[in-house]
Amino acid sequence: MTIAEKILQILEQNGLKDIFCLPGGGCLYLVDAINKTKINPIFNLHEQSASICAEAYGQYQNTDGGFGCLLVTTGPGVLNALAGVSAAYYDSVPMIILSGQCPTNHSAKHTQLRTRGIQEVPTEELVKPIVKKFYSITSSSDIENIITSAIEIATSSRKGPVWIEVPLNLQNKEDKPQTSLIDLIFQIKQAKQPVILVGAGVKSSYYSSEILVLILKRLQIPVLTTWKTYDLFTEDHPLYCGRPGAVAERGANLVLQNCDFLLCLGARLDLPTVAFDYGNFAPKATKVIVDIDQAELDKLEFDTDKKIIYKMDLSDFLTALSNQLYRDKIFYNNPEWLSQCKQWKDDYPLEVEQTDKVSLYHFYQTLSENLRPTDIVVLGSSGSVNEVANQGALKIYHKGTRVIQAGGLGSMGFGLAESIGVSIASKKPVICMEGDGSFAMNMQELATVKALNLPILIFILNNSGYVSINNSQNNLCQGRLQGVNKDSGLYLPDYKKIAKSYDIKYISLDTNDSVTTALSQLLIHLKVFQKPIICELFGNSNHKTLPRTQTYIDDSGKLCSGKLEEMYPPCI
Repeated sequence: MTIAEKILQILEQNGLKDIFCLPGGGCLYLVDAINKTKINPIFNLHEQSASICAEAYGQYQNTDGGFGCLLVTTGPGVLNALAGVSAAYYDSVPMIILSGQCPTNHSAKHTQLRTRGIQEVPTEELVKPIVKKFYSITSSSDIENIITSAIEIATSSRKGPVWIEVPLNLQNKEDKPQTSLIDLIFQIKQAKQPVILVGAGVKSSYYSSEILVLILKRLQIPVLTTWKTYDLFTEDHPLYCGRPGAVAERGANLVLQNCDFLLCLGARLDLPTVAFDYGNFAPKATKVIVDIDQAELDKLEFDTDKKIIYKMDLSDFLTALSNQLYRDKIFYNNPEWLSQCKQWKDDYPLEVEQTDKVSLYHFYQTLSENLRPTDIVVLGSSGSVNEVANQGALKIYHKGTRVIQAGGLGSMGFGLAESIGVSIASKKPVICMEGDGSFAMNMQELATVKALNLPILIFILNNSGYVSINNSQNNLCQGRLQGVNKDSGLYLPDYKKIAKSYDIKYISLDTNDSVTTALSQLLIHLKVFQKPIICELFGNSNHKTLPRTQTYIDDSGKLCSGKLEEMYPPCI
């Protein structure tokens, strides 16, 4: 059954007997779908007349709980229908309007173009003032809810018209029923190499994370996390296998790319996670995506045959799945696959870069070993400080250790201000990690830290400027550096002098040995004296975060990203 046929079927099931319409290219399959029902089509000669007929029909049916129905094509069909729809709105007449629209991949929506698709007009913007509600069908996953909700809205409270737009490329698309949990569990049991990817949706609710623990007791499936959620799992968790993405440990990406079933829980699968290529993301896997945001689901460019969508609240989904697993006494265990995944994780550890300065990898390794269950780490939101920690260098050895970051925006200057907010909210000491360039953007907030005497240990990585941007300019701009270091026009302050001006304790570390010696003492000092400290780390100005997928420019000048399973540098 196509989406168009499903729409007409639901309207018929809700009592529709007649529909006023004009055929057109933009509503081709909607008109054709009438043939699969007993609905009687009335073909007017002009959409204005059809809209007026539908309005009058709705007036007459109003007292019996019925509604008028109009079907028009895109562009001129939409514009011509506005008179009757306006009348229905002003006179509170129940009415459902179906309209076509150009294919979604032809649309000018989200561009600066006035129009792009054939006979495309911005239907929503045009009709919103004269309808109770506007819907645009974007997938097959929520048709029944949309149509039944539209009818309910049109025929209840202060009645009126509801408009439903259906792009042409979706009208003839097969409507596949949502897989039930019983079917889902069957697919999991049939899978040879399943994986669960845990996203921020799980972390946003304590209840969700606790339910997930119960599910994992039943399903001994390897677990991967996004950058926002790795503090849910300790390094020694028997199922935890890393954080995949464009900047990651090789092992995590190998787990992802070799799985045959992927359950994504509250992970929006942004471009860095999929390495800018949805087509090569877990290419062998049937992908089950659970997300409450329809827009996030619509963006996923996966093969329809290998994509199963659950648009619902994650807590509801996890509760239902857990209940089903325990009710049916379901267990899953494939020790060979789990062992292989753990082996990949162990085989490809991150390496400490060779430098006579402080290595970020060594710093995070030492910090990780000294963190305790009550500790909170706040990461700057961009650059090597963020990337190195999240790719796997910052490890969680104790349940309860928290990592806070605003990676979705990736804005410089977040670290210090976020640490202030977290410190006030938690009433605990906070460890802040920020780059020298990012710190300069909001260093005035040291005044707030001092005024409130907040216990924040501030690590500032001094790598002589914007190292990540420096690397990008070297790779993609043939080494033409602008505004990334002292030699290219960037000036950053002396943080020792800045600390003194705010009367905040300051120390500096410039070698890995000094980090090893001093870090545990700094953490103890923070907890005992509950006062701010600035520790400046003098790092490698030539630092490169590796391994990662390599961005390159193809022959046409387009930026391209390498494959998740083929990270740079090549593994020998």
